Amino acid sequence: GKRFQKLVVTKPPPVLSSRNAQTFRDTSATDPPRPTCSPVLHHLDFATTLPIPQLTCITLPPSLTQRKRVQHWAIIFSGLTDAERRCCVLVSRTFRYAVYLSASHILRQRHTGLRLSQDIAQYSQAMTNMWPYLRVRENEAAERRRAYEASFLGTFMRTRGLPEPIAARLWSSPDDHRQIGMALRFVLTRLWFALSIGSGAGMGDPKAVAWLKAMVVDVQPVIAHEIWSITVEHALGLGQQRETIYVLEATCEPVGHPEVAPKPQPQGHTDDTDRTSALPIRADWSEHIHRHLDGLRGPGKTTAILDQLKWANREEYERGVGRLWLTRIEKEGDLGAAKRAVAERYVLACVIASSVSGQWMSASEMAQDFAGLSSRSYAATARPKNAQVSLYLPEHHHIESVHFEGAGQALHPALAIVQTPHRAYFILRDNGMQVGCEEDGVSEVWQEVVGCDASGR
Repeated sequence: GKRFQKLVVTKPPPVLSSRNAQTFRDTSATDPPRPTCSPVLHHLDFATTLPIPQLTCITLPPSLTQRKRVQHWAIIFSGLTDAERRCCVLVSRTFRYAVYLSASHILRQRHTGLRLSQDIAQYSQAMTNMWPYLRVRENEAAERRRAYEASFLGTFMRTRGLPEPIAARLWSSPDDHRQIGMALRFVLTRLWFALSIGSGAGMGDPKAVAWLKAMVVDVQPVIAHEIWSITVEHALGLGQQRETIYVLEATCEPVGHPEVAPKPQPQGHTDDTDRTSALPIRADWSEHIHRHLDGLRGPGKTTAILDQLKWANREEYERGVGRLWLTRIEKEGDLGAAKRAVAERYVLACVIASSVSGQWMSASEMAQDFAGLSSRSYAATARPKNAQVSLYLPEHHHIESVHFEGAGQALHPALAIVQTPHRAYFILRDNGMQVGCEEDGVSEVWQEVVGCDASGR
């Protein structure tokens, strides 16, 4: 399909002295160090969580005769404000104890999920002060929401009058600490497709706008570090319709829908939306997922997605990334790890379209097709051999280095520069997708969206 298109310069290149026409070669081994501010390592990728505090027992419990009423008061106090609860603490021991226990009820109301169950499993909820843990979860959710609202993504959604893209419960990542990061990455990728691909009308495309209005209501891991399921909710008349999509973790690009039984329809009724949502996942991806899920239940041979990648020049590149550069960034600690993560996202964002969706093709067929040498004589109904995922990265997108700075100045926190053998690209740091190149700089539409200039600052 239209997912992968070579960037073709349609206007004369600017004078080489322009600050946008640079080749961002990795010269850190030869150039003397220059004093610069430390680049931001992560944008909307929340890689860590706040530490869980040590919880203690509640002191000064009420008498045994009064204790049986404590839980009833705790439920009532969970609906009060902090100021009101502070006043209740001074009334009696029973009220004081109930106020402490109300934290458990608030946790179940706002943060129920697998994380809560695992974090407090070792504590007795009838005797433990849960307020320190509740504050940690509240602060974590608030910090992540503030980061989103301050980002270009939050600003874009707000200024365009689009509704909240993520359900309130996901801000605290109830089941997995990466949930909100994946939800935001999906919203970002959805926006990228609407603006960069779409029908050419951008935000003037009714289908793109309708898709951007869908709310992410659930995010769950399917294969660790590879595939997630994203559930979105669309407004449909006076009701809501839910749709679940499998996406790649690195880019949040859809690979298909889970296999579900079709919904019964009234006689003579045809629902195009339901038929589209029921499109099955491609056979190779389906087999890849089932193989990994079966491996969790018992011994079995599984292969990671990047192990399926095919690329040229294996002597100089490892999974499409320069070996010398990988060796160099190992010494950069957290900065090097952040750069490598961005590089892997770019690799998966630039594989040939048939690697992820559309008609299945082998790596050799994709290489021939990309080079314009394919006779396309293979059958239109070709099936993957042994249902194996096949990814192909063109030599044009092999990575020599990744940079969070340009000309000695930090880039916008949402952007990075990828140097390939032939040119440099500006990409979104969170999903690896292109928003510009070295000849033209960041494209005008993305300058407006991100809030940067042509040089990515």
